[in-house]
Amino acid sequence: MSHKYACSTEGSTEGEGSIKARAVGIGLHISSKHAVEVCSLLRKKSLGVGIAMLEDVIKERQPVPFRRYKHNVGHRKGVGAGRYPKKACGEIIRLLKAVRSNASVKGLSEDLAIEHICSHKAGRVRRYGRHSGRSAKRTTVEVVVAENKGKEEKEKSSKKRTAQKRAETGNEASK
Repeated sequence: MSHKYACSTEGSTEGEGSIKARAVGIGLHISSKHAVEVCSLLRKKSLGVGIAMLEDVIKERQPVPFRRYKHNVGHRKGVGAGRYPKKACGEIIRLLKAVRSNASVKGLSEDLAIEHICSHKAGRVRRYGRHSGRSAKRTTVEVVVAENKGKEEKEKSSKKRTAQKRAETGNEASK
């Protein structure tokens, strides 16, 4: 059974012209709240930069800023509320390396950007034995990467947008 992604994954199907690669970790043994914060840190970053950032978090050089789940979270230097979620970062690094290998199999370049990354709560399984009243933490994390646009393409698209804005403001001013 295939996983239904939270974003549009057009262009990630097999065959010619596939420009995206994707990977999903289902039922990972990590905190959902930590995964949400790590995913928001990585969103729209380059894949290599994201992996390096998470390795720094594991070595406690760079904290993950906690923006959403920050109640009773200690402050870190230069970040505000933040923590070092090592277990979540380790699992997400494993997932990012998997999506990198999926992209290389598809023939995409090594210069990849994280287009979509999000986490959801997965099914909660019950603990056994003495702790039978508790549920285990499970999280599903999905990642979609695409080839990074070159500097020329970014400049062209930004020039087109500014030209369109100028044309729109010119049309509005003449009315």
